[in-house]
Amino acid sequence: MKYLDYYYHLGPERIKANGYLEADLRKEWIKLHSEIKVEDGMISKVYSTFNKGERYSNKDIKSTLKDIYSEFSYSKTAKALDLTDYFVVKDVVFQKDSKWVHGLEILGKR
Repeated sequence: MKYLDYYYHLGPERIKANGYLEADLRKEWIKLHSEIKVEDGMISKVYSTFNKGERYSNKDIKSTLKDIYSEFSYSKTAKALDLTDYFVVKDVVFQKDSKWVHGLEILGKR
């Protein structure tokens, strides 16, 4: 699914210009979908903070992204759905501390 996103959003010319390297395609895709310049260090921090296969509550995602954004002086307001810029996710409802919470499960990197 992520390769389809690259094809439709970047086009075959940009894919070829990036040498078909997924890391470069991912960075360009994120920069294209962000209103404000995104630093590579921030992208790396997001990838190292959130893990594939894990479930995170929307509240935890928002809080963590807010901290990362402030660390890199990124002025965008943090939202849980911002995680979809970096990962392929699915909506889940799961139990955390004996309460049912809404959140996202990370299926893989974009």
